[in-house]
Amino acid sequence: MDNYRAAILYELQYVQFPQSARKDYASNWEKVSKTITDSDDFGRQLSYTKFFEEIVEGLGIDSGTDMERMARVFGHLQQRMHWDGYRGYATDKGVRKAYEVKSGNAADSNLLLIGLLREAGIKAHPMLVSTRDHGVPLFPTLQGFNYVIAGVALDGKTILLDATNKYTRPGLVPKRALNWQGTLLEEGGGISGVNLIPQKPSQEICMLGINILPNGEVVGKERRPLKDYKALEFRASNSGLGEDDYLQQLEGNYGGMEVQNYSVRNKEENDKPLVENFEFARQKPVLMAGNRMLVSPLFHHTLTENPFKLEKREYPIDFAYPWAQKYMVNIKIPERYRITSVPTNTLLKLEQDMGHFSYRIQTQGPRKVQLLVELMINEAVIPAVYYPMVKEIYRKIIEKESEKVVLTKILEDEHTERATGGG
Repeated sequence: MDNYRAAILYELQYVQFPQSARKDYASNWEKVSKTITDSDDFGRQLSYTKFFEEIVEGLGIDSGTDMERMARVFGHLQQRMHWDGYRGYATDKGVRKAYEVKSGNAADSNLLLIGLLREAGIKAHPMLVSTRDHGVPLFPTLQGFNYVIAGVALDGKTILLDATNKYTRPGLVPKRALNWQGTLLEEGGGISGVNLIPQKPSQEICMLGINILPNGEVVGKERRPLKDYKALEFRASNSGLGEDDYLQQLEGNYGGMEVQNYSVRNKEENDKPLVENFEFARQKPVLMAGNRMLVSPLFHHTLTENPFKLEKREYPIDFAYPWAQKYMVNIKIPERYRITSVPTNTLLKLEQDMGHFSYRIQTQGPRKVQLLVELMINEAVIPAVYYPMVKEIYRKIIEKESEKVVLTKILEDEHTERATGGG
């Protein structure tokens, strides 16, 4: 919310004493960047080349590609340093002291990172950022920035790095830094704007194999890969949670189902998708109605509540990053039941290619149903003018996902005829 509030801030733009030259501080963005760069607790911190050289030599990274050396330096600092929770583009302890005590603010860690990357032969520069809760500066101001990350020029792209978070990787900075654009401080005093918003959607994919039992209970298996920010958020939110506590939370979130044989892969490997695998059982997920079963084919992943409740919205819908949820469900129905009806296929689109919802269902033989559902949001921020459209899309999603697959019990005479090959 703070990102969309207007505010008036006052600061010193220039100083001019009698019979002396005028000294500018914030008359334009170039002056703002120069004032920051020239300060002892920013630009000077990148001049300790001997200190950086000793650290890089100890890492033994003379060989390898630029990408490999960058990853090695980043990984070393990410594991060594502890972020004290303070932001700012000015160092607190200074890079040498911070490295020694293994702790510092955002500038301590990230200016240290830039210095080490440069010593390793990587073209790295500071990037000034206004975090998501700090607002978007529209006019030149020293108060417009409150954070600094690293920008690395590699293969024609600018790769963003932030060593304050234990769950990021090169190209994936903490969510707090995803705010409009950053200002890259180039060699020679030049500046350039760099888009901070990821272009590729972060994916959550759920693959389910489900068997419906004759009494309406279900047993199944689920595999759930999480990529990019979906994986980062899982790692961060569950870092201090034991497996038993997490499974209790998972079972509660999914309506009291019983989870067994849980495993998670790549939990500590930030450069790989995180993958959950588990088996589950639920006692009463299917509605029994006489000789029929009414099945919600998304089971515990069915959306039942619209997150957009306001009649009118004044601020944009801020998702922070583009994302996609995909569900691939294979359902095996019990013997002596037939598939009577399934929901119709649906495709819903947001305007301006901002996103879509697709629902595709089909039968595969007499006892199998396959469902593919995808909800994709292509824009990190959707203007408030489109709020009614987004709210309506979600209403239709809830309506569609509430529709049932209808199974009808095969009567004994009909079952006997089928078994004997009768008409």
